[in-house]
Amino acid sequence: MMLVSFVLGAVLPVQMWQLSHQQERRSARARGRVVGVTEVDRHDESTTTHITLHPRVQFAAGGRQHEFVSAYGNSWSRPAIGSSVEVRYDPHDPANADVDRNQNPALMRGGAVLAALAGVVLFLFAVL
Repeated sequence: MMLVSFVLGAVLPVQMWQLSHQQERRSARARGRVVGVTEVDRHDESTTTHITLHPRVQFAAGGRQHEFVSAYGNSWSRPAIGSSVEVRYDPHDPANADVDRNQNPALMRGGAVLAALAGVVLFLFAVL
């Protein structure tokens, strides 16, 4: 119970807050095109390999072409090469970009606060 309260009350809110900050910095949008797929190997505690497929995307900003591998991938479908995607990027640093997942920074911050409160309640419940 203590571990769950720690994850819910500390780890999850920090990650959600950081993600909301990243989304706010990525305030500019552009259309991008999937130009490839990058396979990422991940290992878990059982040493099982999980491969996730991340789209490699090109887009134009500031008169230049930029390319990135999305942080968002999955293991069940290969991104369609040539497909059009919405990209969010930092106008001061277009290399700071990712596929737009329609995440609202204000909602993520609110979720972070709620997760922190839930973690505190669970911690108090476990201690008392």
